[in-house]
Amino acid sequence: MVTGVGQSTAAAAAGCVHGFPAELTSFIGRDGPVAEVMGLLEGCRLVTVTGPGGAGKTRLAGQVARRVAGRFADGVTDRATSPVPVELAATGPATIAAAAVTADRIMLTVGADPARVAWGIQTARRARTVAGLAPATLRVGAYVNVGCHPDRAVARAMVRGSTAIFAHFSAMSAGAGAALGRDDAAVTGQVGRRYDEARHGLSNAAHVASLDDEFVDRFAVVGPAAQCQARLHRLFELGLDRVVVVPGSRDTDPELLTYGNELLAHEVLPQLRTT
Repeated sequence: MVTGVGQSTAAAAAGCVHGFPAELTSFIGRDGPVAEVMGLLEGCRLVTVTGPGGAGKTRLAGQVARRVAGRFADGVTDRATSPVPVELAATGPATIAAAAVTADRIMLTVGADPARVAWGIQTARRARTVAGLAPATLRVGAYVNVGCHPDRAVARAMVRGSTAIFAHFSAMSAGAGAALGRDDAAVTGQVGRRYDEARHGLSNAAHVASLDDEFVDRFAVVGPAAQCQARLHRLFELGLDRVVVVPGSRDTDPELLTYGNELLAHEVLPQLRTT
């Protein structure tokens, strides 16, 4: 006679339950608590099970997870036993290389110039290779200033203050400005020397005057919806799998910011999904 104990891999996959220990014994006599927790989950995003050590809290949670997993598209995961994904932001080559071998994803803060983003991706993948890790398993994203408006001058003004934040990152150490062209290195250097932390992210800060239009056009994504879509599409083509959009400065007019965000939501992002 062959007796199977626990749950097969196929069954576990079908149940979409991840990280919970296999059940080696039957679970009886707890139908009331199971039903209570399941009922609470229908109306609450967070349910806490408390009790003394050894009372069976983890076993109860696992049993509930197996019964409700079908309600959730991604199933249920026990975060107590599953590793927490690590994401690191990085600008300079040393930080990018360190993040590449320790994190699950790097978020580049190098601006939106395709040449520099490509450099950041290559630097990360090279570090993975040197460390004996598979470059393809590293996910790479980027923070990008995006000003979406039919008038390019208005679009620049929307993000000039927030673009200065990321320009400052490229001037915070000797290596942080790696892969910048000479003109852009001069601009970020000026921003770094003049940066006023008390006016961080404000478009009327004195250090923002160092950002000429040509720099903003390269370092950020600005302009009409079609041009923003094309620029962002190019960044994804380079190998990014995520972009965090920074859509305005701290003092951008709220109505103007709302208008730009609506253009992003309705005219830019849908096109990115289909390309």
